[in-house]
Amino acid sequence: MRRLIVNADDCGCSASVNKAVEECYLAGRITGVSIMPAGEFFQEAVSMLKDLKKADVGVHLALTGGLHPSSSETGRLSALLGPTGVFVSGYPELAMRHLSGRIRLEHIYPELRAQIKKTVDSGLSVTHLDGHEHIHMFPGILKVLLRLACEFGIPYIRVPIENPVVITRSFSVGDLIRYTLLRTIAGINRKHMKGTGIKYNDAFFGHFHSGRMTDDIFRFILDHIPPGITEIATHPDISPSKRPGEFDMLMNGVWKVRAEAMGIKLVSHREALVS
Repeated sequence: MRRLIVNADDCGCSASVNKAVEECYLAGRITGVSIMPAGEFFQEAVSMLKDLKKADVGVHLALTGGLHPSSSETGRLSALLGPTGVFVSGYPELAMRHLSGRIRLEHIYPELRAQIKKTVDSGLSVTHLDGHEHIHMFPGILKVLLRLACEFGIPYIRVPIENPVVITRSFSVGDLIRYTLLRTIAGINRKHMKGTGIKYNDAFFGHFHSGRMTDDIFRFILDHIPPGITEIATHPDISPSKRPGEFDMLMNGVWKVRAEAMGIKLVSHREALVS
């Protein structure tokens, strides 16, 4: 059986993303959401999800994006922060610091733990973990996540390994480099997850075309969904300056009609774990 999770990432990072997630849920266009505890609009997102009675969430863990840390242990976080006290702007700088030895796992653990605890303390039920810019796949960081997943009883961690066929749609050299690096690291991490008791997806889409999904790309992805659990990461946003095209694609529902016609079952993370 082919089961598909359509997840909305970045919930809590802005008012326009929160509104997009709300509309997608109300229209039945997503089956999961990952909330960003470091996001400026986290509390608004919590209230919105509770009002929708969608208390099952993933934690979208962040160590980049110029966001404010959640941990109060500032002395242990200095290696993760820029001069203004926020996370570095993007994953290239984080990777350079991490690989050079400036960032150690004891710096990362208290911050990621604080982000998960902030979500749990909000009253939401955490069903899965993933990472902003897939930082949870950085060498060593997955070990921290596995420890935290066991500590908080979280059953599922996203593994973002995409089928190589994705590079045949909307190809660019930059996309190929990002894809190759992530696929290599995620493949190594998936081996480390076997035997841990933590579940993960069989297939994944959404990194190579992040933020620029179209009907054509989504149709192409559906044609290549294998048996098992597939997760697609989407980034709906109603802001005209961001990613309204992906929001419009989700909302028009063409992809959903096609998925149902193909016998692909749409499920939440909790449903995927028990089915």
